[in-house]
Amino acid sequence: MGVYLFMIGAYDLKFRGEYNRHAQAWMDSVPCQVIGSLAMLSTEVSVLLLTYLTLEKYICIVYPFRYLTPGRRRTVTILVVIWILGFVIAFLPL
Repeated sequence: MGVYLFMIGAYDLKFRGEYNRHAQAWMDSVPCQVIGSLAMLSTEVSVLLLTYLTLEKYICIVYPFRYLTPGRRRTVTILVVIWILGFVIAFLPL
């Protein structure tokens, strides 16, 4: 999200005071689409990570006496899957 905000700020400085003249060309440009995909990636991965953490804590609370907590390998695998899914969702429309 930081990269997205930095790029939007840079293009804001570039189009200062004359955005309306360049609006349609900017929205159709590759940089705008890539920056939008970065914002989508950030949002999707955040939501998926929060969902995973919520489900993991829910299982720990509901079943406190069972050993259902994922190990390091499973956690890394799930995180990699979340990032891959985030990239697919964000960059597939391009």
